Amino acid sequence: MFDRIFGRDIATYIRAHRGLIIVAVVLSALSALFVVVPAYLVEPLVDEGMKGGTALVEWRIPWFEITLFPFSAQKTELTLVRGITPNHLLVVLAIIAFLSVVFKSITIYLSHLAGAAFSNRAIKALRIAGMKSKFHFHHEI
Repeated sequence: MFDRIFGRDIATYIRAHRGLIIVAVVLSALSALFVVVPAYLVEPLVDEGMKGGTALVEWRIPWFEITLFPFSAQKTELTLVRGITPNHLLVVLAIIAFLSVVFKSITIYLSHLAGAAFSNRAIKALRIAGMKSKFHFHHEI
């Protein structure tokens, strides 16, 4: 795949550091998941967290229940928090949203760091190879 995208000469340098590419892509994907979490918290925030009074509420999320033998899948709900006041639920949701933003920032930073490390290492390898070929070329003359 790298051969078709970058050409055979460059692909060898890129292939040597593909672990960093994989780390950067995985961390980028994780950061995308952390972006979704605060948006996912809006529904329970509005439905349960904004209720007045002291009646206890639950925080449920859509879920799938899968049975292997015999195979079946059905949509259910998973209760994450039960028997909590709306004010306490607001605090829990705010903490989760805050942690999601923190983790998103960390994964984006580490993804950029891995991408920069890959870039620097590949360029360094290209320069060293270029200097070696230049040295051999001048040496033969």
